[in-house]
Amino acid sequence: MVRDSKRRDKALARKRKRREEKKSQHKAAQAARDAECSLKHAGVWPIAVSQVNANWRERQLATVALARKRPDRQFLLGMFLVDLGCLGVKNAIYDPALPASELAGLLTSLEAQEEMIDCSPELAAKIVAAGVDYAESLGFLPHPDYDRARVVLQGIDFTACPEAVACGGEDGKPMFVSGPDDDIEAVVSRLERKLGPDGFHFIIGHPDTLE
Repeated sequence: MVRDSKRRDKALARKRKRREEKKSQHKAAQAARDAECSLKHAGVWPIAVSQVNANWRERQLATVALARKRPDRQFLLGMFLVDLGCLGVKNAIYDPALPASELAGLLTSLEAQEEMIDCSPELAAKIVAAGVDYAESLGFLPHPDYDRARVVLQGIDFTACPEAVACGGEDGKPMFVSGPDDDIEAVVSRLERKLGPDGFHFIIGHPDTLE
């Protein structure tokens, strides 16, 4: 009888644990859905962070970080790795409801990789838009997460930014500088079909900064 009682207690404990795990998963899923639904108002949330790497013009590779403060004191985050020479938005990071402590840690980690400077939200949005438009003119689409991350750009009029954002190489030709995750053969093949073998520049090897 004692042995049966112990087995029964263990079985009940396992059931309780499974129920608690399901409840936790349900709450997390509901919280994510609530965070997503609230984003229709994102365009009026105050911008808390607007940064770009200091040498984005020289490298033609921009790490753009934007964060808006939500009414619940969490943050909507959108980050973009923008190749202005050829490929546009190569990577995007998105979080609809990031706690302040996690945002601070992420920005500290980013600063450890490269020097980040404050910039106007209009310039940040203009860099992203310019990269996307230029890449699409060459036949390259932005990173799959771009469509979600760009919600952070709502309400920002990048046309009001007076600063120029140059795309392509010095002679107007695309400059493809391959990164560690690029399909070099596919990119070069597309450029050759679009522009011919002499219509672009190509350099192998360049570290990306938004992993």
